[in-house]
Amino acid sequence: MATIAKAPNSCELDKLQNRGWQVQAKPRGAGPEEYKFVQGRTSTTVKVDVNRVDGTDLDSDGWTYEEAVSRALTVSMNLNYVQKGDLPLVTESQRLLKLAGESLGGDNKVDVRVWRTDIDEGWESTFGVMWEDQDGDANGFRSASVTLSSVCAPKRIKSVEEGNEKAASVEVDKAELRKVLDPAGESDAS
Repeated sequence: MATIAKAPNSCELDKLQNRGWQVQAKPRGAGPEEYKFVQGRTSTTVKVDVNRVDGTDLDSDGWTYEEAVSRALTVSMNLNYVQKGDLPLVTESQRLLKLAGESLGGDNKVDVRVWRTDIDEGWESTFGVMWEDQDGDANGFRSASVTLSSVCAPKRIKSVEEGNEKAASVEVDKAELRKVLDPAGESDAS
């Protein structure tokens, strides 16, 4: 009998911790010098949701056929309220997100960029904000849950380097991404 193929042992591979995400927010349309770190985060999840349409027909031999037709970038965060010094206010970035999350129309949108600190991966977009205060026990911290949903197409960016926290983001070359999906590089990357 032939030997069955299996993946190499993964014990020597380094694992990436989820705390490697950094998030900055600024008022919509403001310059990059207005970016401020979102502090107090206890968890951050960044995901691309893909919407599919069923294209199954009578000739598909009973198998479904779905085509990916749209997507959205979602950034979800849980955070503890944090104060700046003795001021009775949350930090500027938390206040921006909270007020935007309570607003309608254009006031509900903020510019956000999120990137990894352990690998070169990031996103930047205008996002709609949902802010939800969380209940807690008397001995717990005041906390909130924040969901950011992209408005239109986000940009893939390189991780922000130290010293460039107030500089414009550097976009990833789409041709480099295309090489992963299509080694011939003939189609358009998005």
